[in-house]
Amino acid sequence: MKDMMIGVDLAKAVFQFHGAYRTGEVQFRKTLTRKQFPAFMAQQEPSMVIFEACGSAHYWAREMEALGHEVKLIAPQYVRPFVKRQKNDAADAEAIVIAARQPEMRFVARKTVEQQCRAAVFRGRERLVHQRTADVNALRALLYEHGHVFPAGILHLDRMTALMEDEASDLPALIREECRDLLAQIAEKTARIIERTTKLKMLAAQSDRARRLQTMPGVGPLTAIAVEAFGPDMAEFKTGRAFCRLAGPCAQAAFIGRQGTLGTHDQGRPCRYPPPADHWGNVAPELAWAVHHYGRQLAGAHVGTQAQDAGRDRVGQQDGQAGLGDADEKRRLQGSGAGSRGMILMSNR
Repeated sequence: MKDMMIGVDLAKAVFQFHGAYRTGEVQFRKTLTRKQFPAFMAQQEPSMVIFEACGSAHYWAREMEALGHEVKLIAPQYVRPFVKRQKNDAADAEAIVIAARQPEMRFVARKTVEQQCRAAVFRGRERLVHQRTADVNALRALLYEHGHVFPAGILHLDRMTALMEDEASDLPALIREECRDLLAQIAEKTARIIERTTKLKMLAAQSDRARRLQTMPGVGPLTAIAVEAFGPDMAEFKTGRAFCRLAGPCAQAAFIGRQGTLGTHDQGRPCRYPPPADHWGNVAPELAWAVHHYGRQLAGAHVGTQAQDAGRDRVGQQDGQAGLGDADEKRRLQGSGAGSRGMILMSNR
């Protein structure tokens, strides 16, 4: 175990350091620039370096490990209670060290370069889907102002296109030009979404872990690559229920969309362990449902013949338009009212 603990409050230009022993004796407090940071850490004896799990934390964690230090990442919400005085960079760096000394502290798993790259592609696709949904809604609003009403969703884009191409319609010439411009933007984003979808499916086909995930009912290549990019190592969780505690929003979306009411099984029976609300993020709604029912299978405990079956009859069965990235579908789920019913079930437990 490293005796020295160095808490670093990361920033874009100026970093704040707090060095102390495990017993709590403060050794130094420093403020260094971004260029001075690597040189200073290279001069230190092998220590435990602690960061908050922020944007550049995984990059700096790899850099510090290359210098021989042990690195720990802490979620910001676990650091906040240990800030003893008015919040500033120095107080944050000290609170990071105090939080890391707690014996029951839970740390964030460090991401590899491959995970961050795949996450970037996945987020890029999600961003394009949201932008395309905004363009489709702008087109619907423009036509609505001139007396033509269309339901929400990209599925009705052909009907809107036919209206604009109809010379007998009452749309003014300037409105037709604006609508054609929006259609061109939608077509461009659709092509880029298809390109990224193909890239993600290729990445899923190249990964053993993603192929193993696709043996689960309802998990396709996009969901599998999202698990690999955003999820920590499944071996860290003792049960599927422990994972659901971390993936609360995903579990809620999955239970509402797949099972009708949050906290119930497919047959309508109350779920013994309904998913609680937590903070993991809105990634892959099918993920938490699968882990809740299949437990540590993701950790490789039941690899066997399932890895051989991956890529055959079960691949891609759930990654349709409403599976990942459909903003209209997400709004429908959020407004369905099922969340409140799920909370009633949870309170009855």
